[in-house]
Amino acid sequence: IDPQGNFYLPDNLNQVLYKFTTNEITKNLEVLKKFPFEGKLASIAVSGNYVYAANYQKHCIMRLFMPLEKWTVYAGKPGIGGHRDGSRKKALFYHPFGVALGKRGELYVSEEGNHAVRMVEKNQVSTITGFIRGTRDGKAADSSLDLPSSIAAYNEDFLFVSEQSSGAIRMIGVPDWKYHPKLEPPFENITPYFDKVKELEEKKDFEKAIAFLTKLIHKAPIGYKLYEALKWRGKLYEKAQFLIRAIQDYSWALQIHPSSPEIYYLRGNAYLKNNDYSSAEKDFLKLRDLKKYLPLEKKAEDPLYFEAHLGLIQVAMKMGRWQEALQQANELLSSIKSAKVLYSSINTKWEIQCRKFRYIILLKLDQKEKALEDIDFLAKKGKQQDKWMVEKAKILYQLNKYKKAEDICLKVIQKYPSSKEAHRLLGDLYYEDIVDKSKALLHYQYYIELQGPRSSEVQNRIQAILDERKREGRAYTDIILEKDGQKIRIRYFPDGTVQRTPLAGE
Repeated sequence: IDPQGNFYLPDNLNQVLYKFTTNEITKNLEVLKKFPFEGKLASIAVSGNYVYAANYQKHCIMRLFMPLEKWTVYAGKPGIGGHRDGSRKKALFYHPFGVALGKRGELYVSEEGNHAVRMVEKNQVSTITGFIRGTRDGKAADSSLDLPSSIAAYNEDFLFVSEQSSGAIRMIGVPDWKYHPKLEPPFENITPYFDKVKELEEKKDFEKAIAFLTKLIHKAPIGYKLYEALKWRGKLYEKAQFLIRAIQDYSWALQIHPSSPEIYYLRGNAYLKNNDYSSAEKDFLKLRDLKKYLPLEKKAEDPLYFEAHLGLIQVAMKMGRWQEALQQANELLSSIKSAKVLYSSINTKWEIQCRKFRYIILLKLDQKEKALEDIDFLAKKGKQQDKWMVEKAKILYQLNKYKKAEDICLKVIQKYPSSKEAHRLLGDLYYEDIVDKSKALLHYQYYIELQGPRSSEVQNRIQAILDERKREGRAYTDIILEKDGQKIRIRYFPDGTVQRTPLAGE
């Protein structure tokens, strides 16, 4: 409503602004102007010949000069969200929601995205309060807001802000914030400062690195360097386990570079870590689409092509869509196979990762025989070959192929004597299936000597073997094992005592 009592109403569906004029003589509804821009207007304020509007989706403040029906960007950068004070043309907003005009013609903006209240006056944008989500009261510089929506100015004394999340109305006293507008320093080239951030990152001082980057972000002009700074800060937030803030920085970086495959990968991965699988899937699908039309030779050299598919496989696994995950894994392995035939330079790590996922999927689908193919590959090409050989032995054990499982475990121990899992599996084999309690006792003891978990099941089985020997009338039971090149005799007595004797020279 303007001072003359006229009503203004934005119609986002039809993208027009209506003016309803009413006085004693006339009543009239007119269309002022169709929006010549994208986005939705969250609220409007009117002063004289001007209409100010918050463009929620495009992160900026629009202004309509009614006599000429001309819309212009009043503050912010259309399509680029963020938080930056300073010149209104260079300032950044993030989902501005409410606008209100003060007595001096200053414009107040409530921001849902930044949880803040901003002021535009004399071509400068400053932050009055907020920028940290919360409901803390106190001085404007220290208080916090939670999803502020509508805003109203009362004379020159107070601002009133409604909050969507809490349903509260917050009051801000003008004298409290009037003396500390947070104007930012002039924009400058931030590249020379990147070495300092890198130094802090290498020291794993993420808090200081983030704080330093934040200062640089406020100084950076819109463009590639700001994109780089936001991406970097997002990675640091991720390392510091602040996933929500990392996702927000990646989102801001995307507004500067909307088709950045790297940012879609980074944000999708952050969503995945944050258990937001639906959002992660959207980003990985977008990344896959960006790489869809690359020739096969380029795909074979492009890490992000593989990351898109691996990300989608992980999402399907996390959401329990196992058949879909299997189909995606099979398709990716088929592409890798074709690329290997044509371009032998393809990095094996992508096939290793995909086969790891497919192995887990096949076990989940109870297709153990098929899983053996992936384990054979991983045992030859992957790291921790002993681990994958033991995994193969475990599957063979589950398939009742005990002799094959035994042979693999013995080979593992011959090559990797400290493989506690191989000793544990051999102990189980000799205890349950290939019945040889002496060998079972030996391998269970190796498992314990190698500092394996003190499994109560292993301890109970050792005791069961000793109880059986006691019933047979044996005075003791001996096993001889080798540790660090030294043979040791371990003698178990019926009363539970154990005697260890080095066998030097034997």
